[in-house]
Order: sequence, then structure tokens, then C-alpha cells
Amino acid sequence: MTSKEEIKVLSKEEIIQHLKDMVVDNENVYPWKWFSFIVMNPDYNPSEFSQEIEDSEEMIDEWAEVNKEMKKPEFDIVWHNTLSTLPRNSNKWLDNHSKICPTKVLYFNFLAQSITHENDVRNYYSDSILDKVMTVSEKYGGIVDFV
Repeated sequence: MTSKEEIKVLSKEEIIQHLKDMVVDNENVYPWKWFSFIVMNPDYNPSEFSQEIEDSEEMIDEWAEVNKEMKKPEFDIVWHNTLSTLPRNSNKWLDNHSKICPTKVLYFNFLAQSITHENDVRNYYSDSILDKVMTVSEKYGGIVDFV
């Protein structure tokens, strides 16, 4: 298991470069993007982890369950949305499991529009987007990666 000390968080300069590297291609990428992050987990505390609680449930891969459900022919996000009925681990189990995870994922944290720069390159680098990313980084003690 990776310890919190072994995880490298992105510097402001690396975040800027990451935003600049998110080039928007007119043919393949929508100009709006939901930003998701891997951040340092503020609940990380292995000394309070309970193996008994961990063993009380099998870990459920929620994303795999969502993807499986969405591939069903009858699935429709508006008219036949069954995502809320998918199996999930209990809150007690999730809270306990979080104590051994040095990072966590923040899905769909904010939406941003691509920026067209003077050289006609479109990406997600701007002061306002950088400020939003840095706010997430400061709140969680660092960003490990983001998309």
C-alpha cells in the first residue's frame, strides 16, 4: 500500500502545463469539460481503520456497475434511469475504507469552457480555470492528477 508521504502532488507549474496540454480538437473534443480530480484524502487515518468493518462487506466497484447498467438496451438516462438502484457499499463501510486510502476521487467537480488563445490553440488554461483548480488543490492538500 502506498503511504501518503509517497504520493506526489502537482505543483502550480505542473497544473498550468496540464491545463495547457488539454488541447481541444474541433472534431473530437467538446469545448466544455467536467473536471474530475484525484486529491489527497482528508479522511486518511490508517490507525482508525477497522478490519472487522472492512470484512463485513465485499467492495462494490460502483463505476463498473454504472457502466454495466448504461450498456443495457433499455437504459435511458431520462426515462429509464436505474442508476440510483444499483448496489452500493454502506456508508459505515465506505467511511471505514476511506481511512486506508491516501487519495480520493472528486468526480465532476466543476464545468469549464475551453479557451481560444491568440495562436488559435484551444485548451483549458485561463486564470479563472487555474484559480478553480488551485482552490481544489488547497482545500484537499494537493491534487495528484485530474482530467
